[in-house]
Amino acid sequence: VGGLVAAGGLVAGAQALATQRSIDGYTSPAVDRRRLDDLVDERDQQALTADVLLGLGLTTAAVGLVWFLLR
Repeated sequence: VGGLVAAGGLVAGAQALATQRSIDGYTSPAVDRRRLDDLVDERDQQALTADVLLGLGLTTAAVGLVWFLLR
């Protein structure tokens, strides 16, 4: 279970990186600020989701391993 949750974190992290590439593509000074702000918010949400899922997944896997070894 922990591995699946961590894999979800990796997917969310990949999405955050893809969103960051979209943000980096906005180099024109005439860029739509509202769209850029929405992309930054989306990237931040994806990064937070990745952090939480990776932490939760790794913790769950570690607890499962310890439980297995102590049984």
